[in-house]
Amino acid sequence: MNRNPKMKIERNKADSLVESLQLIFLLATIGITIYNWGILPEQIPIHRDLAGNIDNYGSKFKLLIIPLLGIAFYLVFRFLSRRPHILNYPNTITVENAIPTYKKASLV
Repeated sequence: MNRNPKMKIERNKADSLVESLQLIFLLATIGITIYNWGILPEQIPIHRDLAGNIDNYGSKFKLLIIPLLGIAFYLVFRFLSRRPHILNYPNTITVENAIPTYKKASLV
């Protein structure tokens, strides 16, 4: 059972800027995928050999993996950065060292 103390970590402007940039890049990835979806052929190249020749094709639906993984990673890291007390740490977390340790851990 996790017994790390719960502490509220104050976010500074740099933290907010980084999170805003993450969201902008995620929305751009989703927007680019949606915008270009109609012009993509049903089969697209999904792998090239070392010489640069296409050696495998797949459905255009495989492109959805990229934005879906982006959404999943964004949500998981946002959740964890807001709740650093649930993470595992190599040292014992006390009330005295919780805030600096949690600040380092929330820089994801």
